[in-house]
Amino acid sequence: MKTTQPINGGVVFGYNLEEDGPDEIHRKVFNGLKQIYMRYGFNRIEESTRVITLKKVDVWSSKVLHSCDIALVYDYENKGRHHQEYIRFNKQNRVLSWEEQASSYYIEEKAERIKVAKKWNEVRDVYLDKKNNNDDPHKKSRALYAEAVNEVFMRI
Repeated sequence: MKTTQPINGGVVFGYNLEEDGPDEIHRKVFNGLKQIYMRYGFNRIEESTRVITLKKVDVWSSKVLHSCDIALVYDYENKGRHHQEYIRFNKQNRVLSWEEQASSYYIEEKAERIKVAKKWNEVRDVYLDKKNNNDDPHKKSRALYAEAVNEVFMRI
C-alpha cells in the first residue's frame, strides 16, 4: 500500500488489488491504516462486518468526535447490470470473503438522477442532518447516505 498526503491535508491510498484474495487485501489495508491512523487524529481502529472504522474518541466522555468508514469493494458489470461485491468480515469465525452487495445498496442510479436535477446539495444537507442527529451506534454512514439519497429522490 502506498499512502501520500496531498496539498489539502487529506490522505490518498493507492493499492493494486488485481491478484490478491480478500484475506490479503483486508490484511494489507488494515495493517497500512494501523501504521498511520494516529498521525491523522484518530485513536481507534476497528474491524466491522462491512468496513474498517477509524475513530477519534474523547477518552474522558467516551464520545466519538468523528469517524471514517472504509469499505473494500469491487464493482463490475455482468449482462449489462452493475454489481458490487464487498469484503465481509465474519467476526465469529474470523473469516474474510467476497459477498454480493444487497440490491438495496444500489443507489448510484438515483444519485445520478438527483445530480442531473441539480438537487445534490439537498442530499448533502439531508445526509449531514442525519449524520449529526444519529443516535444509533449500529447505523453506519453508508446507511445514512442511502436514506438521504432515497429521501431526496422521492421528493423529485
